[in-house]
Amino acid sequence: MRSQLHAKGLPTAVIAGNRTRLRLIRQLDDRREQLWTVARGLQRSLLDNGFDIGGAGSPITPVYFDMAPEDAARMTDRLRDEHDIYCSLVVYPVVPRGVVQLRIVPTARHTLADVERTLSALVAVRCGG
Repeated sequence: MRSQLHAKGLPTAVIAGNRTRLRLIRQLDDRREQLWTVARGLQRSLLDNGFDIGGAGSPITPVYFDMAPEDAARMTDRLRDEHDIYCSLVVYPVVPRGVVQLRIVPTARHTLADVERTLSALVAVRCGG
């Protein structure tokens, strides 16, 4: 909005929310541990099943495919509609032409059973099943 065009400060609500998030991050070791358990399980399962996750160094897990963006869009639609799996699709120019990236974001509320379900869904859509 015009009155904020050259403003430098963040709104108070954003600052308060960020401070609360930082406090929770520092205090909730069990959730952070659960998140990494799920993320490592996801990444290990993807690698064991031949998926390319690049150099995933955070819980946010990329999965790379050599395919056209239109095919990738159909794949993410199938993941959502048939398997209730939601992930972001990243295409050129963020990734090279002919490559698409699914961005899977596990949370501390997910379980290893969720990882298995996600893996099964990815295998099914990759194989066209």
